Amino acid sequence: MRVTKTQLQNSFLLLANVSGYPTTEKEAIITNKEFYLSIDYNPIYGGYRLDLVKIDSGAVYGVFGYSSMGARLNIKQFNDRLRAIIAGIEFVKKNPCYC
Repeated sequence: MRVTKTQLQNSFLLLANVSGYPTTEKEAIITNKEFYLSIDYNPIYGGYRLDLVKIDSGAVYGVFGYSSMGARLNIKQFNDRLRAIIAGIEFVKKNPCYC
């Protein structure tokens, strides 16, 4: 099934909601957070990547470091990865003794 940019954006916003991370610098400042989530897209390097951006320096960190999970993915794979992360966070919130 084809994934649209709107579906990807909805998954991203849901991830931000369940994880507690803001999605803009302004939100991070208002909520007193040090980082905010961002999607980086670069077709030359292979697609999408989830980043944490530090508000005071603008430094960008791959959410998963430089492991294989930090690799860039096409839109379908990236949306699937976001949905898996969301499911994992929701599972741990409902079943805290598993972590």
